[in-house]
Amino acid sequence: MKRLFTVFAAMMMMAFGLKAQTPAVAITVDEVTPTTVTASFAMNESCVKFTYMLSEASEMQMWAAMYGVGLERLVREWGITKTADETYTWDEQVPNTEYTIYVLAYSATDSVLYTELATTNSNGGSGQSVIDI
Repeated sequence: MKRLFTVFAAMMMMAFGLKAQTPAVAITVDEVTPTTVTASFAMNESCVKFTYMLSEASEMQMWAAMYGVGLERLVREWGITKTADETYTWDEQVPNTEYTIYVLAYSATDSVLYTELATTNSNGGSGQSVIDI
């Protein structure tokens, strides 16, 4: 059914001289702390919904290999799906760790995977600790 709809949509675009627009979601990393990542997601006009999640890239590669599926399928099955712009905060993250934000954007006929990196801050500062005994 999906293939039939895709062919129909392509024929209609050719008949009326329309160009297909790729679904997209702009990812903005708003804030990072040692244990949180906050990001905003903004859909373009052809995006009807999107699914997002956060993970370490090496962990996602491990799961993809273990299950024998692509990253898109993991995001589709494990992510959070929304139909409007969204801001989300992930908490309980590990300090000083690089994470990848995965977003799968959907149009009526297509889906595209986008990524953005976010690194949590380190705990502590650059000061010196002194203990008097």
